[in-house]
Order: sequence, then C-alpha cells, then structure tokens
Amino acid sequence: MSDLDNQILYLNGARFKRAFMSGAKRVIARHDHLNKINVFPVSDSDTGTNISITLSAGLKAVALNQDESLSGVLVSFADGTLDAARGNSGTIFAQFFQGIAEAAEPYHDLDTRQFIEVFAAGAKQAYEAVAEPVEGTVLTVLNDVAEYLNHLKDISADFDVLFTQIVERANISLKETPEKLKILKKFGVVDAGAQAMVDFFEGILEFMHQGSIKGLEEEIATLVETELEENCAGTEHTEEYTYRFCTECVIVADPEKPINQADLKAQLMPLGDSLVIAGSKRKTKIHMHVNQPAQLFSVTRRFGKLLNEKADDMFHQVKDAHTKHSQVAIVADSSMNLPQEIVDSLNIHVIPIRIHLGDEAFIDQISITPEEFYQKVSAGNVVPKTAHPTYGDFKAKYQFLNSHYKAIVSIHISKIMSNTIGAAELVKRDMPRAKLTIIDSKNTSIGMGLIVQYAGELANAGFSHENIVERVKAIIPKTKMYALVGDMEYGVRGGRVPKFAKIVADFLKVTPILEVRLDAKPKIAGLITKSNRRVEQFAKKMQKKIDPKKRYRIGVGHANDPVAGQKLLDLITQNNSNIESAFLTEIGVIIGTHAGPGTIGVAFQEYLPIKR
Repeated sequence: MSDLDNQILYLNGARFKRAFMSGAKRVIARHDHLNKINVFPVSDSDTGTNISITLSAGLKAVALNQDESLSGVLVSFADGTLDAARGNSGTIFAQFFQGIAEAAEPYHDLDTRQFIEVFAAGAKQAYEAVAEPVEGTVLTVLNDVAEYLNHLKDISADFDVLFTQIVERANISLKETPEKLKILKKFGVVDAGAQAMVDFFEGILEFMHQGSIKGLEEEIATLVETELEENCAGTEHTEEYTYRFCTECVIVADPEKPINQADLKAQLMPLGDSLVIAGSKRKTKIHMHVNQPAQLFSVTRRFGKLLNEKADDMFHQVKDAHTKHSQVAIVADSSMNLPQEIVDSLNIHVIPIRIHLGDEAFIDQISITPEEFYQKVSAGNVVPKTAHPTYGDFKAKYQFLNSHYKAIVSIHISKIMSNTIGAAELVKRDMPRAKLTIIDSKNTSIGMGLIVQYAGELANAGFSHENIVERVKAIIPKTKMYALVGDMEYGVRGGRVPKFAKIVADFLKVTPILEVRLDAKPKIAGLITKSNRRVEQFAKKMQKKIDPKKRYRIGVGHANDPVAGQKLLDLITQNNSNIESAFLTEIGVIIGTHAGPGTIGVAFQEYLPIKR
C-alpha cells in the first residue's frame, strides 16, 4: 500500500481488502485477551471469539468474491460479517461495515476527505443499530473518532498520517471507557468490544508501516481456517441476569416487502434488552437478550425469511466462564429429553436439532415449543422433517467449551436414527487439540436422557474424562426405552410406516408399542387395544420389564399429553420399591414427528450408584 514518496493517497478495493485482512488478523490474534476482559453486557468471556468469527466470515466472503472494485470488496465484507455476526459487539462491527459500504457506494476509490465522510456514516449506523446505546463501549470509540475526524482543520492527503491520528484518538477514547461504564471501572478493564475496534485500527496501521502484501495473503489463508480454541480464564465475575438467552437471526426480506426496521424495533423492544438491529431493508441482523426465544423468532418471522437462528444460554456460559464447575463438559443434542431442572442442575449443554415444516425452519425447543409444533402440523397438514445440528452448531459449542473445560463428552442420538454423530465427528476432526469424545447413546428421547443424566452426575462427582466415557458406555446397554404410538398417521406421512400397516392397525383397533434397540432400528414390541384404558394397558406391560432383583431409574415422557404422562408415571412407580428415582418430561419432536401427539413412553435404566 504505497504511492510515490511512500504516501498513500487513495484507498481502492484491493487496498481495503488488505486493510480488512490486516485489521482482522490483529483482532483474531488477540481474541483470548478480549475474552478475558469481557464483562459487559454479559460476563460470558466470548466477545473476542464472537468478533473474530464475525471478521473471519467477512474475510472469507471477500476471498470468494472475484470483484475487487471498491463497492465489490466493501459489500462482500459487510454482507459476510452481517450473516455470521455473533454477539452484541460482533453485530455492531457488522453494522459499522454495512454503513461504510453504503456510504462508499458512489465512489471508485476514496481520498482521505471522502474516507472521513464514509467513516462517519459507518459510526452513525453502528450507533443507530443499538436500541438503547450505552456509553463506554465500542460505540463511544467510533463516535469519538468520527467526531475528531470531522473537526480536523488540516486533513493530510496521506492515509498513513490519517490512520496514525485515528489510532491515537481511538486509544484515548478506549482509556476513558471505564469512567463512562461503572462495571468496567469496578473490574479494572476497558470495554472488550472497544478494545477490539482499536486493535482493528492498529492492525491496519501496522501493515501500512511494515506489512508485506504477499506475506499478509499467505497468513490470512491459514488464519481464516484456524480454530479459536485457546484457553481464556475470564474475570472472576458473576451476576444475576434478567434475560437468559442471547438470540440472533438474519431476516431476508421479500423483494416486494422491505423490512421496516422501526416497526421491527417497536415489536421487539418489550421482549428483552441488548437489542441490536443491523443491516438494511433487504437483509437485517437481529441480536437480543430474551427469556423466550420462540417469541422473538415469531415476531421476526413476520418480516421475512429467517436464517442463522441461534439462542445461546448465557446462564450456562457465565457459569462455565466464571464459577467452579466440573472439569468435563457433558454435551447432548436436543433429541434427548430431560426435565429442565435436571439439565440446569447438572450444567448439561444441549445442541438443538432443526425442524422443517414446509418452507419454515425452526430450532427445537428454542424457536418452537412442542405444543406449537403439534399445532402447526395439525393445522397445516404439513409433513415435518428433522435435521441434525449443523457443523457450525457443533463447532461453536465445542470451541466455547474447550476454552473452559479440560475435556468434553458429547452424547448423541443413535446413528441408526440420525447422522448427528457424523456431523459431530467432522468437527472433532478439525479440532485435533481438543480432548473430545463422541458417544453413540444407541437411544433417543427419555432413554438418552437417562444416559446423559448419568454422565452429568459422573462429571459433577469429579470423575475423569476417561472414567466417564468408560462408565457411560457401560450404562448404555442397561438402558431400555419403549413408546406407545399416539397417532400412526404421522409415521405414514413421514414415510416411516407403510400405509397398509395403519389400515391394518385401525381395522384391528390396536396401537403399536415401539422398542428402541441397540444397533438396530426401533421395532414393534407389542400391541395395545384402542380404548380409554390404553395407559393402564401400557403400564401393565411395562411393569413386566422390571426385574424385581434389580434397582432402576426411570423416565416417563409424553407428547403434548401431560395427563397421560403423569398417569403412566404413577401406575409404574406405585408399589415398586426397587425404583430408585423417576421423572416426567415432555417427549421431543424426534419421536413426536414419527409417533404423533398423544405418544407416551418410558425408559428404564439399571441403577448404578456413583461410587469412586
């Protein structure tokens, strides 16, 4: 990046590409430090990782785009960061670049005066994207720099000089952030997002002074693919937070119905806090902290098609980052069914499966509840389809946990039923330094829930990674699950049950009992006559599965029929002194998709005391 006399008199697309690369490189290299100083808005030690992933996505978008015009580079980088933006600060970064891209659209290249104009537009859009801006954050740094540049009397034509001034003013603003935000002063840190923006500017200036174009491109080719796995200790800080989930999504507008961001903001504001609305009328990124993610996604779905929905459990993240916990993290996919209080008490990390209803996509238990699922299927007569968590879902979860635990045990639905384990294994292959074991539960739903519960108890009791893996594998064949089908029509629609089988069952007035088997597909293990005593009949058959010489833990589940579920639990547990513990929970959509509402199930697990 040099002209005659070593001056940089303009920025075109190619030069912006190098600037983005060099700035992102510095932020990514310092992501661990950024994680450690992250205390606002939530002390979850992931700001550095979130911004690094956001910037990496922008770099990838630029690399894939052959258009190196000014507009081509800026738009591709802005869109890339917007689509992948993570966290509050990542979304603000993305909107800053979106504002720059829009303001620079009329130009083929920029001189320093035009750059100041474009920078101010980016800072303004970033500020306006936040529903309730807070001073002492990255917004303050951007505004301070923009105001400083706008009041410069002698504007140098050399970008080297201009960026030196930008870095100097940004650092002054950064040092002032603890005086503007009490929580920063309390813990003796500057704002992590603001620090990342200063790092970004410093990376650009450093490259101007001593960077190699060839070396930069070689470094970035490797850097973009680098796993962000380094440990980050985090500040010793915990607080009670009003909202539990950090939710995000991208809204893509119908071409004939642009997104009204003011209306969108008005509808979202009552749902939570930390709202950031980034992007444009054609594509908008939402970040918000809420307690009911499904409500947020229901609102945003009215404005267009949703992409990249996620809802991270901040309570878990803060607990992982700043409080004492086991050395081994236990992970499961949401085909597992356990009462939420057990999931929370054992700090089990759940990766949601995806549900497709016609053209609409949902995140299990996050953007749609089981009740809403059955309502939509019944009302719309659509065939539901499920999809395992994506590579990105697993990668984000494993990266975060690898920063806070010594090892991870990830337990998933039987590979006979889903390719979930295959997706998890791909991420494991790309994280060779992580101590990660992936286990096939050979089960699902409440059966898998009992297995995961056992693993969580072992982890909380302080057992080693190797010992947990050994014991979990030993408990799997001691865990059995049975389900009484609620509506065979669901199995017919999904192609799992031949139509003639339903015709025969209806003619004989019987309902099948399904047994989940090790290393084999579920099979019909019995029949119940259709009557108002179906629960009693099922309970009687299930009681025969209990060996009076053994002790058991059991789980009972229901698909949108809590009365039947409670009745089944009562019938099985009454007069059974060899049942160590029991729980009632909702059966998720994996079983519900194929067995329908009204399905009830029970899982038995031989009781093994947690002994060292």
